[in-house]
Amino acid sequence: MLASPSASAPIRSPIICLKIWDANTIGGRYSEADQVRESVVALKNINSHIQLPNLILKHFRDETDDTKKVWYLDISSGKIRQSAALKLGTSKGYYSGWGELFWNRAIENLLGELTHKICCFSDEKIADLKLTTADKRTAKRYIKAASIRSDIAYEAMKSSSVTADFFSDQENHDSLSVFGMSLTGNLNQILDAMDVTILLNQTDRNLVVPRNCYYGVSISGDGSIVAPLSPKVALFLFSAKSHPEWENGFAVVRLGEIIEEMNIYALKYEYMFNKAFVASNSYQELQQLQKFREDHLAELEMLNADI
Repeated sequence: MLASPSASAPIRSPIICLKIWDANTIGGRYSEADQVRESVVALKNINSHIQLPNLILKHFRDETDDTKKVWYLDISSGKIRQSAALKLGTSKGYYSGWGELFWNRAIENLLGELTHKICCFSDEKIADLKLTTADKRTAKRYIKAASIRSDIAYEAMKSSSVTADFFSDQENHDSLSVFGMSLTGNLNQILDAMDVTILLNQTDRNLVVPRNCYYGVSISGDGSIVAPLSPKVALFLFSAKSHPEWENGFAVVRLGEIIEEMNIYALKYEYMFNKAFVASNSYQELQQLQKFREDHLAELEMLNADI
């Protein structure tokens, strides 16, 4: 299992942090466009996606349903529900406008471009695809960002910071975003040692996606990371030393049983990091996870207790 990064150093003011980040990114000069952005990011009651971005969730809508909503298994209640992708996994005021701008610039704009390209390839709208170095960097930053945005990372920051109690939750969420992405440590080392390819689901089963965005799987004793982008495609981080055959190709899954096992890993990781939800375009896939949850509830609860 990948450990979520914790922030043990004192937390600076989120506005100061974000202005420093903004200056580093655009040379410290504010254009007219930046001034317009400042008027927007001053908003404090944005309905923010806490962890899993809408740009990923929208690919898990049930296109066979007139409402085009996403099915999700609520971890707390064990019930299967529906929600609009724009609303699922959101909280009003979780991030400030500054926090939203940070995540847009830090990862979501690039992730949106990469997801679009991969999904077009998966849907056979483009004939060929080779991930660039920049694409692989974006994939790894997405995993890091997801770890930082997890509930367990926030709780770790709150318990270890000597100044967090002096700020609002929103200010702490903003600060953890900036501070967490700037940290280098064990998580960076794990990601740096991995290569990135595309996992293609060529079965009649569908991948689910946890609010945690990703989950770990073990292949031939090596830890790998799966980050679903749609029911049929995912980012796949793996050890290039152990699996050189994937370096210039794809990881293709042709057995539905493997997808079912991967979906169980998604459920387990969601229990570990958030206990929020697992989303899908398929009610039937969630029914199977619902049954697994009922049969293994004590085991799943222990996963969260052991963190």
